[in-house]
Amino acid sequence: MSNGFGPPPNHGFGPPPQPQHPQQPHHGGFGPPMGQPVQPVPINADIPLFVGIVVAMFCGCLPGGILAIVFADQAKKAARRGDATEAQSKLKLSYITSAVSVLLLIVPVCLYFMFAFFVAGASAL
Repeated sequence: MSNGFGPPPNHGFGPPPQPQHPQQPHHGGFGPPMGQPVQPVPINADIPLFVGIVVAMFCGCLPGGILAIVFADQAKKAARRGDATEAQSKLKLSYITSAVSVLLLIVPVCLYFMFAFFVAGASAL
């Protein structure tokens, strides 16, 4: 019988305790090691970026021009990550926001000139 001091009853320390769960390899806290390197998607996001800059500069810095620049930048980043579907959708959003911004600038200007033309035409009668 043991009084709590000294070696255990089998007169040795025995095998080390076994862990309850198998040990996972330690990667330094940064997750699993990288597998294959990411292949970038070949897209041309420079054109929508340029269009967005032109729209932002010449359309009175409408929010659409700034959004077009942001979407074009996100498309470039998605292409670098290798996500082709997201890159294409962001490019499409960039073009759409640029087109809407241009339309929001052109339509009121055209309406103004049409109104001025009709008023000038009516006053000539």
